[in-house]
Amino acid sequence: MKEILKSRKVLAEVNGFNIMSDTLYEVVGKHDGSAPQAFQDANIAKAPFPENATHVCCPWDDFSKAYNTGFYPRSRCYNGLDKNEIDRLVKQRVDNIMKPFEEMSQMDLSQTNLEFWDDAKDKIFMGKVYNTANTVDLFYLYLAVFSGMLTPQEMDGDPVFMNSMFCFVEKDNMKDFVQQREINKMNISYKFISALKKGGDDRQAVIDLLLYIGIVTRPDFTEDEYYTGSLSNWMNEKKTNVDYLLDIWDRSLEGDFKEVLEFYRIVNVLQRNGRINMTPSGLQYNGQIIGPDVRTSAEFLAAKKDFINIKANVLDEYEEIISMSNIDNKSKTKKVKDIKKKDGVEEGDKVKEE
Repeated sequence: MKEILKSRKVLAEVNGFNIMSDTLYEVVGKHDGSAPQAFQDANIAKAPFPENATHVCCPWDDFSKAYNTGFYPRSRCYNGLDKNEIDRLVKQRVDNIMKPFEEMSQMDLSQTNLEFWDDAKDKIFMGKVYNTANTVDLFYLYLAVFSGMLTPQEMDGDPVFMNSMFCFVEKDNMKDFVQQREINKMNISYKFISALKKGGDDRQAVIDLLLYIGIVTRPDFTEDEYYTGSLSNWMNEKKTNVDYLLDIWDRSLEGDFKEVLEFYRIVNVLQRNGRINMTPSGLQYNGQIIGPDVRTSAEFLAAKKDFINIKANVLDEYEEIISMSNIDNKSKTKKVKDIKKKDGVEEGDKVKEE
């Protein structure tokens, strides 16, 4: 079994999910807050028997008057993507799904073959198993996920699958994702609360992350309850928020991204104090555009070498604001000196902007 798992490969990347080769996927229930209470308790949206099924077909694109199959570069699903990314995804889907199905069925899957696509339908029900080693199963699993009518259980709550009535999981690796998310939620809450109580750099790093994600709007409150309460409410808003938070928590510990978080807070504070202003061209500091928005400006300040003069002056103004405020010591950042030291700018240096 281990050798088989090692040999598995990604057959198709669809709506943020990787369909893997040599894998059994089983259809399971999906939570529906509007369903009868007994269904909610069982974490299902429909009664678990085949007659209660969802019928799936390929999405139709009214604009192009063709089926949106994902097998052609002009498929509507690729709108807005980079050409290289489109070419990669199309090749992946054609080589692994379209061509094998055509060879096996002797059918033409071109978008102009309306007769085939009109009849290409699948029935999804609790307990159904898709075997990706089977060409037909793989094709219809792709269709179900691509159309948004079958949800990977770890993505339950993603708006792409809002019309889906069922989830699916790997049959040989089934987990209670609801229980796991609760465990993850408790773990991440403990990490955040511990960091807040610890104070200093740890506390500031947590607040920076909450601010960057958009969970809080102010980085200068001394009451921990504001941050813990906002975090709890945000995690409960959407199931996938916990997964996102775990991912970005790991990235926030990395040096480069950590500095971006710090500058995001600094730009936020300067903007609220009128030192940085939003203009039609973007955020403006001392007459110069530093980025189209707060996030991009933070990234530029953290990474762009030609921003070193602006960076030094931004840090000086931030220190000035902090020193004039009545913020409790545990909320003050100790990162400003570290950032200056990293860029070779000494305390008290005044740098003229070019």
